[in-house]
Amino acid sequence: MNHIARILLFINLINTPLLVSTEDLSDNKVIIDIVKGYTLRRIGVYSSQIVPEVIHTFIPIDNSCVRMPQTDVCLYASSKVKTSMVQLGIMITSDRTNHLSSSPFSYDSENVSKLINKEINQVLMQYHTDHIIKEAQSTAHFIDKQFYYNKKEESNPIALPTNNTVDTYSNIPHFYSTTIETIQKQIMTNKIGFDFLSQVDLNFFLSTIYAKFDRTHIIENTKQSLVIFLQTVIGQSVFLLRHCSMNSQNSLLSQPCLVISTLFEHIPADATTNFLVYRLTPLPIVSNGNKYIYSNLPKIIGINPTYQSIIAWNNDIDIQQCTFSSIVRCEQFPISMPISKSLCISQLLNDDQSVTNTCQISRSQHIDQDVINIVNNIWLFPRLKGGSYEKK
Repeated sequence: MNHIARILLFINLINTPLLVSTEDLSDNKVIIDIVKGYTLRRIGVYSSQIVPEVIHTFIPIDNSCVRMPQTDVCLYASSKVKTSMVQLGIMITSDRTNHLSSSPFSYDSENVSKLINKEINQVLMQYHTDHIIKEAQSTAHFIDKQFYYNKKEESNPIALPTNNTVDTYSNIPHFYSTTIETIQKQIMTNKIGFDFLSQVDLNFFLSTIYAKFDRTHIIENTKQSLVIFLQTVIGQSVFLLRHCSMNSQNSLLSQPCLVISTLFEHIPADATTNFLVYRLTPLPIVSNGNKYIYSNLPKIIGINPTYQSIIAWNNDIDIQQCTFSSIVRCEQFPISMPISKSLCISQLLNDDQSVTNTCQISRSQHIDQDVINIVNNIWLFPRLKGGSYEKK
């Protein structure tokens, strides 16, 4: 994960009555105070307002049936069966805990399937998806009640080999191609992912997702941004449509397509109950031949700048009750308190206070220190004379 870090000296930096600056917390993934001796490294967000969302990716079979009408998918599309849509499979996140208090929904296989099926049917009934696919001539994504597709990407037809064989999976014909084999492998291994997208379309997909649901995230590395997004995903369903539309009037002119529906969670940006969750790490300070370091700081804290309140995870037992990722989930609702009630944290975060005399501090005369790696590319080198630090 790439981090955007700014070294913030909180002394006289912001003249505000707030203990914590909303702007500073929102804009910075890493905050380092080399005067008071601590760092905050962003983990994710905790909120009681977690919202489920389904996005749909439509993959057309670009005129393949004209070139290779005997392939399995084309035979299915031209068959006389009444079923116009079949579900090929569903994948559920293996490490999902179903009874976390911060998730208002139960995400077992049955509920995920029902929720996704309801969403995809609404999309197909309300929108002329066949027209959109025809206009896009490429993969199209339905995100937040709108269709998006990359106009700059040239259409790359899915190549279906002529030696296709017929197989069955849940009584549904199989068909093989590079894209289809990738999707089938995901189904068989219960793997959630987007390997079926080209690199160009994956970049476009992630850019659209983050623009819609998390504007604070800056994509600097596609792979890392994908990992962060996958942390929010609950499950995926794969559908085969005989026609890329449920509109019977246009179905004869519409081509078959696949739909990969992805269920994920997000937190509304304007939710007032959001806590920005940070790993809090004390930094040693050397002065007059002694080394000082805080000894009673919580390991992880959540900060709500709106209400000036915090959540603290003080020990491993508290930490083990939660899953820490881009969205923090806990077995029980953590108890919040005003920042002013925690005198030590209040002094650390208050730029108007230059001392932290309410925090417990340990002292030692062993002042030899190694270089401290705060985060990937941020290092602190102790400068023994003068009691300060250098950053490189």
